[in-house]
Amino acid sequence: MSSLNFFKTNSQSSHLTVLKLQDDGSNWADYAPRLQKAMGARGLWRHVEGKATVPKPYELVNGIQVLQDGKTKATEDQIERKEMKLMEFERQEYFTQHIILSTTSTRLGAKIKGLTTAKEIWDVVKAEATKKSTLYILDAEEQLANMKLYDDEDSQTHLSVKNHFEIMLQ
Repeated sequence: MSSLNFFKTNSQSSHLTVLKLQDDGSNWADYAPRLQKAMGARGLWRHVEGKATVPKPYELVNGIQVLQDGKTKATEDQIERKEMKLMEFERQEYFTQHIILSTTSTRLGAKIKGLTTAKEIWDVVKAEATKKSTLYILDAEEQLANMKLYDDEDSQTHLSVKNHFEIMLQ
């Protein structure tokens, strides 16, 4: 799979596609902003940033759910609304984790699948894609330096490949 499609199932449905992150991180500059925009459009980016607030369940006093004052019994409607908020938070968190897992390689997926929050998963994915070893950087720089345009080659193709290597170095 080279991309992930996800959409809402309501009247305001719009189709979003996120490219899969290459195992070597070479398309990070394209992948990261597209993933951020797609998840932002679905209200999920706060989970990736670790800014989504987990709703607190009502406190139990003698087996009865009570409001913040610790005395007033919560009504059935209040309990149901609180449970719906908790379920919605969990649904969004799991969906966010699923999107990230589905848009990474099998190797990276094995590394992140045991993590428990979207933020933890994202931090590992970002580190894997952006922190390259000195040997990798030197090799990329050497490849870029050795690129030459020969008389029988297309200059546009040469420049686009060279531009791609410069983006990789950044």
